[in-house]
Amino acid sequence: MLSYEKKIEEFIFNDIRYFKNLNILEFGVRFGQSTRKFIDLVEKNGGHVYSVDIDDCSNISNSKQWSFRLDWSTDTMQSFR
Repeated sequence: MLSYEKKIEEFIFNDIRYFKNLNILEFGVRFGQSTRKFIDLVEKNGGHVYSVDIDDCSNISNSKQWSFRLDWSTDTMQSFR
């Protein structure tokens, strides 16, 4: 397991893996490693992942439980309401 993946597992997913109907707001997608893990989690436990990035990362997933917004704005959170 790569060190980045290990950090994700140890510091994020160990704490949230059993939460139900979890809504996640993620700033920064990059290569989608954590994004895909978040999507897998909400597909199993219910919920939705909202991701925002300044680069077009919309091809990371086709999941209905994932929304991507290409944005640099500080008003991004308003658009998800």
